[in-house]
Amino acid sequence: MGLMHFLVPDRSFLAEESLAAAHMTGMDGIPWPCRVVATGNGLMVDRPAGDSGNFHIPWIVEGQGAVTLSTASLMERMRPYVLSVELARGTLNRLRNHASAWQSLGMTMPPELVAEIGLAQRAFSRAAAGQSNVADAAAAAQESLHHALAAIDLLCSSYAVQALDARHHQTPRLMTLFGVRLDHETLETSPAQAILPAFNAVQTSVSWAKLEPEDGRWDWRIADAQVQWCVAQGYRVAAGPIFEPSLASLPQWVYLWENDLDRLLDFVTRQVEQVVSRYAGHVHLWHAAARTNIADPLPIGDDAKLRLMLRAVESVRRMDAKTPLIVSFDQPWGERIIREECEMSSLHFADALVRADLGVAGLALEINLGYTGEGTLPRDPIAINQQIDRWSMFGLPLIVTLTAPSAAGEDVAALAKCKCLGGRAGTPDLGSQCEIAQRLVPMLLAKQSVQGIFWNQLNDARPHDYPHGGLIDGAGNIKPVVGALATIRQQHLV
Repeated sequence: MGLMHFLVPDRSFLAEESLAAAHMTGMDGIPWPCRVVATGNGLMVDRPAGDSGNFHIPWIVEGQGAVTLSTASLMERMRPYVLSVELARGTLNRLRNHASAWQSLGMTMPPELVAEIGLAQRAFSRAAAGQSNVADAAAAAQESLHHALAAIDLLCSSYAVQALDARHHQTPRLMTLFGVRLDHETLETSPAQAILPAFNAVQTSVSWAKLEPEDGRWDWRIADAQVQWCVAQGYRVAAGPIFEPSLASLPQWVYLWENDLDRLLDFVTRQVEQVVSRYAGHVHLWHAAARTNIADPLPIGDDAKLRLMLRAVESVRRMDAKTPLIVSFDQPWGERIIREECEMSSLHFADALVRADLGVAGLALEINLGYTGEGTLPRDPIAINQQIDRWSMFGLPLIVTLTAPSAAGEDVAALAKCKCLGGRAGTPDLGSQCEIAQRLVPMLLAKQSVQGIFWNQLNDARPHDYPHGGLIDGAGNIKPVVGALATIRQQHLV
């Protein structure tokens, strides 16, 4: 057993979900099983091993809200660490490493970025040198974090502008897929029609639960109409996910066979064959499987989940050998492992898929940002960039499916005050949905490995996974984020 102790003189910087979400990782970024307990003046981290590692925890920073920050690699020792000082050290380290790496590639550092880095460094020097007075050191560390995260925003924004400018010198209009995942509804009278001009692609719904509500009884009316409408409008069409083991996407009758893996494999094969045979030639991309690394509704082990995912991919490729095929993975940082003991991380699932050599054209990362529990913990842009680079090591193109919340309880008029329209209306975490899109989408477009970005939720008025994550609110009003996404498309994409 390995114990690590942290001093936290001011608990007000701990977010509500901090203890439940706190974890450690090694160099591969995969969470380790550990138990985090609040003590009288800090935290105790109980681990099964005593290896050095990075400690991650949601931490409140002025001007940013709650952000999941990490320390540098820490060794186990008897003397406790001052947590805010180590978070400042880790954040400043990530900032400086990225700034240096991007400068080596020719990036120019704007003066305001250099100034923020200088302020962060000076505040951290005071924090690190003054740890004999824990309260003063923690205050200086908070100051360092404030400037370091401001610098991270400036750095990633500047990187996006300069990298996109370089890409446009080669390709005036990027061919990146830029789309939205549709609900299971016809589009003739849907408010979705009004937002689709913001995109060049759509992800049509072929939800198994909707297509086969009863064993052997198929209902293709909505899916047929949706695919036909999107093709007629000239959108590039991604169909899927065809197999998604989630509460919303699995038919209820499937659970009768949850303990019979062979029958489940047969059912998945049949589902895929039905969809692919019906829509082959009408779609540009098959989304074969999603969330199989989570698969919470099915009480089966990770090996069985992997077999279901591979069967879905094999079935698509057998029916259609030409159309590109992707598989998506939820919680790419491994939040599931924080909550429960697992045999395989999302990276392990992806590694097994790639090694199987089944003709997968790309991998998709589902980033539902700022949703604790079942989504992705709030992360700064450098953390997202690092995760994209980590998944790029598989050597396949990446697609990012993104969701972020608009502020709960705000109406459209309040949301319109977000930064893209001259003001700011922040959520308790990372800021407004509009602001999150403006910060992250250009950075993702700037990366050569990212060949598609899809907004993962359309309409808050229809059944959905993530509160306030849609592009249309519960009253049918279009949110300001749509205008921000449309502007991004006009500037950069076909």
